[in-house]
Amino acid sequence: AALLARMMVERGKIFPGFLGLLIDPDWSLRLGAMVTLEEIAASAPHLASNVLDELWARLPEVSDPVRGDVFYLTGILGSGEWIPRLQGALSVYRTPDLAAAIEDALDALGNLPG
Repeated sequence: AALLARMMVERGKIFPGFLGLLIDPDWSLRLGAMVTLEEIAASAPHLASNVLDELWARLPEVSDPVRGDVFYLTGILGSGEWIPRLQGALSVYRTPDLAAAIEDALDALGNLPG
C-alpha cells in the first residue's frame, strides 16, 4: 500500500484502475485500496479527497458494505463541505449499518479543526 501510494503521490494523480478497487465487492481488495488511499491522504490530502466525488457517483450501483466504506472514507478524507451531502444520504440510505456509517462520518467531519 505504501509503495503504491507513494507512486501516485509522486505522479500527482490517482491511477485509472484504482477507483475500481475502492468499490470492489471483495472486502480484502477494497481494504487494501482504502489503506492505500489513507496513505495518500497523509502526504497529499487534496489528491486523496479528489476521489470522493467519483465514489459518491457510484453509490447507486454498489452494495451496502461498499457504501458504508465510501461513507467512512468521506469522514476521513472529506471537509465540512461534505456534511450536507452526508445529511442528505441519511434520508436515502436508511439501513441501521449505513445510518451508523453516515453518522460516524458526520461526527468525524463535525470535529474538524477550525
